[in-house]
Amino acid sequence: MAMKNKSDSFILNEWWATGVPLGGAGGASGSSEGHLGEVGGSTIITTVTLTAGTTAYSANDIFADTQPIAGAMRVTGGKGVLDSLLVIDLDDQGVDFDFVLMQDHGSLGTENSAVTIADADALKVLGTVPVLTSDYVDLINSQVATLRNVGLPVQATAGTTSLHLGVITRGAPTLQTVDSVIVKLGWLRD
Repeated sequence: MAMKNKSDSFILNEWWATGVPLGGAGGASGSSEGHLGEVGGSTIITTVTLTAGTTAYSANDIFADTQPIAGAMRVTGGKGVLDSLLVIDLDDQGVDFDFVLMQDHGSLGTENSAVTIADADALKVLGTVPVLTSDYVDLINSQVATLRNVGLPVQATAGTTSLHLGVITRGAPTLQTVDSVIVKLGWLRD
């Protein structure tokens, strides 16, 4: 391709870097969003305090049915990656959990009962992240587990920036207070 002027060079360079020519999809800059100014992705930590009961659980019970993670993605229908997951157990039990991430609101079943997820809700699952007893660090009166480099790709449904989180216990905890398990999720967002 012969370059005629500096403008031709700019258009070729933009296409080379983005695959979208100047004035292509998304507007004059090739941006896929309705605004300018944010280049690249962003990182955020969201916190979910699980609403679990204080009665004894059995292994494989639903510890907490799905709860919204508001603003997990930067834009509606946005994509990202779950990079890290931190569990803070204020009741010092350090129980194995499976964290179930869902694209849209669905139900795993009834809390403190076996999983009874419907097929339609199973299709909303983006992935699971296990936290094992061996992942916890004992802080004497509490325990924390940190999973790094989870690498689970996620996407919110159209029209929302939220994802949903449900938890299955693989142990048999008995909580002292209903809000004693806190989850912090680290997101890399487009």
